[in-house]
Amino acid sequence: MSGPPLETEVQDAPFHITLNDPEKESRSMNAFRLASCVVSLAFMLGLLATAPARAGEVYLSLGDSVAFGYDPSDPNYLTPSHGDQGYVKPFADTLGAMNGGVRPTVLNLAIPGEQSTSFFDPKNLSPTGPPRAWELNLNYAGTNGMVSQNDLMLSEIMNLPASDHITAVSLIFGANDIFAVLGSDAYKNGDAATKLALISGAISTALHNYGVVLTELQQVAPGAHVYLPGYYNPFPEAYDPTDHALYDLVLSYFNPNLTALAHQFGATYVDTYSLFVGHELEFTNIATGDFHPNALGYAAIGAALSSAAVPEPSSVISLALGIAGAAVVARRRTLAA
Repeated sequence: MSGPPLETEVQDAPFHITLNDPEKESRSMNAFRLASCVVSLAFMLGLLATAPARAGEVYLSLGDSVAFGYDPSDPNYLTPSHGDQGYVKPFADTLGAMNGGVRPTVLNLAIPGEQSTSFFDPKNLSPTGPPRAWELNLNYAGTNGMVSQNDLMLSEIMNLPASDHITAVSLIFGANDIFAVLGSDAYKNGDAATKLALISGAISTALHNYGVVLTELQQVAPGAHVYLPGYYNPFPEAYDPTDHALYDLVLSYFNPNLTALAHQFGATYVDTYSLFVGHELEFTNIATGDFHPNALGYAAIGAALSSAAVPEPSSVISLALGIAGAAVVARRRTLAA
């Protein structure tokens, strides 16, 4: 898949990158935006609470450890679960509030360590990336890890009861493809041009695989609203400028292309990059050497997904007024009778 070129200056040993970083916001502005988002979301959900409930809704989460809700700061993070955690939990809560208080069934098939290639074939996993920890997800119990996330997705959708249907899907993968490249001998021993080509190739592969999954979802879950969270940069620029620059380079290519892909397939891209700028130490476990979000980080991503799912205020108000108007008419008819 084509995308904006990775225009940058790269030098060998140490790996140095110079690029135009996205515009950075101050901590106070980020905090203000997050608080405003929460307040607006609460207001809109309050209006939506009058909407009639629909039974049988299912929220499907797909992807890697971020989609599963992997958080090493949680003492129970290695305890197998069905994945109703991380950003999935608050997003499912919001979907429930939008559905008259009836929370959707959560089907989280994400696997920590999943690469975009192993999503379709567990054997197609680069050994230089993180391990594929399928055993943490109880939805794979009894499979010996040999059932792909893609096959389980198709099987679960096909075997849904007639009364159930997929209404929301979130999908995020690709980071482990990059980690696999960075851990390879080809990258470690390559010159600047080789390193850049390897990174670009991994990103293109991940984006292509997004397209495959999105095409499948259009066929097997045509009524579902698909959300594509982008990736954030976990490295604070002031503390780790080299890794910060490297991941900014990757995301300057990955996130815009994912946005374009979302538009192409009628999905919704959800920006997480800007949420984490200036909050890397607060929202992730990077201070202890782990890039995953902590509870605050997952809450921020959940709020961003929720904000993307809730209709614009004008639409919500129109819906609420319409429901109220219908109630008034029904009441008048009852009194007239």
